[in-house]
Amino acid sequence: MNKILSSSFLIIALAFSSLSAFAQTVIPCSTHEEYERMIKEDPQFVINQQNLEAFTQQFIAERKLNKTAKASVVIPIVFHIIHNYGSENIPDSRIFDQMEIINKDFQRLNADTNSTNPLFQSIAANPDVEFRLAKIDPSGNCTNGIVRVVSPLTVNANNNVKALSYWPNNKYFNIWVVSSISGAPAGSVILGRSQFPGGSNSTDGILLRSEVCGNTTAFSNFGRTLTHELGHSYNLRHIWGDATCGNDQVGDTPPHNGPNDGCPNNSTSNCFGSVSVDMDENYMDYTNGSCQNMFSVGQDDRMQAVIYGAVNGRNNMWTAANRLLTGTNDGYIAGLCAPKADFALQASVCTNAPVQTNNFSWGGSGSYKWVAPDGTPSIDTNRILNIQFANEGIFPIKLVVTNATGSDSITKFIRVINQTSSVSAPYTENFEIADFEQKGGVIESKDAKRWERTATVGFSNTNSFILRNASGNTSGAIDAFILPNLNLSNVNTGFLKYKRAYAQKSAANTDVLKVLYSFNCGQTFLPKQTRSGAALATAPNSSSSTWAPSGPTQWKKDSIGLSNLLRKSSALIKFEFEAGGGSNIYIDDIEIVITGVVGFSELLVDGTFNIFPNPVNDNAFINFSLIKPEAVNLTVFDLIGREIKVLENTNLSSGDHSYRISKNDLPEGMYLIKLMVGNESQVKKIVFTE
Repeated sequence: MNKILSSSFLIIALAFSSLSAFAQTVIPCSTHEEYERMIKEDPQFVINQQNLEAFTQQFIAERKLNKTAKASVVIPIVFHIIHNYGSENIPDSRIFDQMEIINKDFQRLNADTNSTNPLFQSIAANPDVEFRLAKIDPSGNCTNGIVRVVSPLTVNANNNVKALSYWPNNKYFNIWVVSSISGAPAGSVILGRSQFPGGSNSTDGILLRSEVCGNTTAFSNFGRTLTHELGHSYNLRHIWGDATCGNDQVGDTPPHNGPNDGCPNNSTSNCFGSVSVDMDENYMDYTNGSCQNMFSVGQDDRMQAVIYGAVNGRNNMWTAANRLLTGTNDGYIAGLCAPKADFALQASVCTNAPVQTNNFSWGGSGSYKWVAPDGTPSIDTNRILNIQFANEGIFPIKLVVTNATGSDSITKFIRVINQTSSVSAPYTENFEIADFEQKGGVIESKDAKRWERTATVGFSNTNSFILRNASGNTSGAIDAFILPNLNLSNVNTGFLKYKRAYAQKSAANTDVLKVLYSFNCGQTFLPKQTRSGAALATAPNSSSSTWAPSGPTQWKKDSIGLSNLLRKSSALIKFEFEAGGGSNIYIDDIEIVITGVVGFSELLVDGTFNIFPNPVNDNAFINFSLIKPEAVNLTVFDLIGREIKVLENTNLSSGDHSYRISKNDLPEGMYLIKLMVGNESQVKKIVFTE
């Protein structure tokens, strides 16, 4: 029996040691953490908050004394979609859904008002606030109130994305929709983050995770994350006061022991020696969005103080003059906006394979014209283009969008790869000659930094590939290069070998080097090796912007098995670097080496099998390739070694084999996949998430 399976205690220990890496903890809101950071770092914010609190108390007292009637207000709003052509580039329809939700919530028109606990019905407030998408942008141009900006900063976004697209905060309420929000511990996600009033005007607004924008079931949100964050932006604390029985500065909300989640039914708190029913349905709790349905009168009073107050220019946003300026005044009919052409295009595709484009153009009803001289068809007028290319190369695709106000065009390029490459192993690249791209290599970069050949630094000579990361590379920027398309169809065993040199500036640097592979002409790349931080470094820290390895001892050699690429007629290998503040990195002496078979590699190509994706929230695929026909058993076990499901138990032919396993097959949790080939076996963990 394989040693891994013969020691069940070791299996369980290893499994649980990895569980925290796969579990996903939801942090509904990180506004309080942002508030605490600003308190520590921005003295003016502290003063502004103190002044606002004094004004709030005076405002509330005077309104009650004078019995001032509350007026309806309309607030112009703009959504900045920061995306990198991923799922975070949500359609306009999701924004429209989100607008409907917040407008109902802030006018107490939501259909679930009858679910408010009778104890709180009398203090359930109608803030009487309407948000309207801007129809005129800051330059006076036509807009639909939705701006789309392409940037890798959409991942782990912070205040850094706000400068990418910002409209004056005294005229428009800014919301930035991003792929993910920074600051989440490993295995966690943050859904929203707001800036309390009194902070910098340039960062005033809300970060919203794209998955919870609109009426979505993701994280049991149903569009209420934005309602919650808007409450913060108008000076509401969490209902538990961000402490056990804390103070949320509101008199009519009962004290809470802490946040509630899910959909509790009349949960209670025991604060200050008194038991009270929690206001679970309050938008400022952490309960599921489907169970939230109210602000209290006291919370409304605090929000009105910000709406009518001068902090961050909020009292200008709803004025008649600003509504006229932003196209949000009653009766305004927006004209037809000029079109904006944009589309998503995969980086590469196989010859004679369909290329499917996503058209993200905007501008009302219009006509579309696709022009691709080297493709079939070469001209198309459908909104969505389906095209293919017969020949290998890099080819342009142009989209022209036209409506009654004018036209706009954009051109992008696609790399078409032959499914049977003429470049065979063994393969070497030592950068002696400046012809990497002429030989079929590709350099990918979205900024000024890019991999390039240097003739002054190398391992065994004076040449290598360098990424000048030390001098101002943007944190999070990704720069990559791809080796020429390789034909490994006659290779049974082999390795990728290369040498690297890199230095951190400090221990806090988070630079990452990944080696990835693709066997579908680059449509998708899968990770093969990842090194980051100190594990990537080959030399002592250096703050020099011109750092270079001083000799062979500051280089390290890497060797990677070529799983899933062997016996492929088209194989791509990518070196991808993500900037994290460190120094320069060098790559040299890249080789594809053909070797003899060793150990388990006598049975499996490169001696391993793969599970992707992992963790799994829908379907996963288990892939392996047999060098020769063998008896195979593929079985799923639970963590204490009980057999759960047999996926395969028969003799298989040589070549590739793939098995799908679905979340419908197994409940949420961690399992062990055992692959036995002949008398040898391997075990890997798989995690099914909710």
